[in-house]
Amino acid sequence: MKYAALMAGVGERTVYQWLSKAADKPRSVYAQFAQDLEHARAESVAALVARVAEAGETDWRAASWLLTRRAPAEFMDPGKRAELAAAQARAEVARAEADRKVRYIEQRAALLEVDDER
Repeated sequence: MKYAALMAGVGERTVYQWLSKAADKPRSVYAQFAQDLEHARAESVAALVARVAEAGETDWRAASWLLTRRAPAEFMDPGKRAELAAAQARAEVARAEADRKVRYIEQRAALLEVDDER
């Protein structure tokens, strides 16, 4: 939002306030600002992608970069793919460990309830 604020000639906090007001008032000048901001972002992305695609015609690195962003499953760097797979595996192990701990706590709580009923 920093650059949107600079382009609008206001502080960054003001931009966030305007966006908040846009959500509350869909037919206001704030809503129009939010719409214009989204449109400007889309135009910027489209222009940058076009530049990278154009550069890809003469420089394979630009084409490679674009492919890794557009189709990462097929064109991601093998090292990064391995890092991602390892991170996903660690997350799965952590999730399983958390589930195991929750079950243990629930079982202990159930046993304590039975013990209290006696």
